[in-house]
Amino acid sequence: MKKINVNTVPQLHLGPMSKNVITAVSDFAVKKKWPICLIASRRQIDGEFFGGGYVYNLTTENFSKKNILDINKEYIIFARDHGGPYQGKDEDNLSEQEAIRRSLKSFEIDVVNGLKIIHIDPQKCIKKFDEKSLDKFIDLTKLLLKSCYDMLDKYNINDVDFEVGSDEGICMQFSSDDWKYFLGEIFNFNQNLDRKDPISLACPLGTKVQEIENTGSLFLDNKNTTWLNYIERMVQISKDFKIKLKLHNADYVSNSTIKMYMKLGIEQFNIAPELGAIETLSLVRILKENNLNQELQKFYDLSLKSKKWERWLKDNSVSTNNDKSIISGHYIFATNEFISLRKQIDMKLEHINLDKKLKLAITNKLNSYYEAISGK
Repeated sequence: MKKINVNTVPQLHLGPMSKNVITAVSDFAVKKKWPICLIASRRQIDGEFFGGGYVYNLTTENFSKKNILDINKEYIIFARDHGGPYQGKDEDNLSEQEAIRRSLKSFEIDVVNGLKIIHIDPQKCIKKFDEKSLDKFIDLTKLLLKSCYDMLDKYNINDVDFEVGSDEGICMQFSSDDWKYFLGEIFNFNQNLDRKDPISLACPLGTKVQEIENTGSLFLDNKNTTWLNYIERMVQISKDFKIKLKLHNADYVSNSTIKMYMKLGIEQFNIAPELGAIETLSLVRILKENNLNQELQKFYDLSLKSKKWERWLKDNSVSTNNDKSIISGHYIFATNEFISLRKQIDMKLEHINLDKKLKLAITNKLNSYYEAISGK
């Protein structure tokens, strides 16, 4: 089968963290005539069968095909981030077989509803420090890929491509030789099935998001020879396989850091939590500037109560309750409690177009990404 021209895949891949993020990204992509990939995790947006996701209560169906936000799709590619078992909401206690079954149902909804890139990520099925972890990661990747290929054939769809690998968990243990072996197995598997090669590989590359900052080893020390040597090897491996190397967790890094990664040979960047934090911080600032202290405290309380901040905390964190509320702010934007609070805020800020101001803050960051990646 003919290989995809991977140079046509956008360099910037962004999580659709909220309605304002989605519309701001769409508007920016059209204005700059610069393709951007909106890449949703299953917790953010999932099929109607799973009850959708926390982002504006969107489902895969109305996010993609129905386009209920009425965004201009001309320069947007819709994609799935971290698709796989245990990646959906309320799946942590499922059996592995049931988690796999649910992930395949989610993939089927994705391909039927026009998502163009699917990230196959089975890492949550694998125990850390298991000597067979790499083999199981490979076997599950093949299983999920083959199931997706069968779906594509069933629905006569031929324009979906795949990202493989992962950026966290068990994958932190894999060496560059392990990744080379992984790609060799996956590429041979695809060749035997007469399928296109995956278009991108996600693997740990020295970044990590905690709280509202990047705590990755290479980000904190851009002369870290261990990571620099590792990335050099991974870039060569990706070139040998003609696959794009993608940096997940590219949040909270400077333009100079993005340019450093590009110089090293990284070609795609995934950014998500930072966009949610930008919108939340902007909301907090506007409430403070307009002395809406009661509403601000209610927002803090709602966000803190959600406990969505728990997974993002550093070890021995010194974050205050307000800090935690900012970390998890975007998770509650679609809840009934926040929608009610937002109506109160809008009434008191009737002289301000709040969404316009929030989207401006997001757009300013998008422009920063654009300058760093496009060089314009």
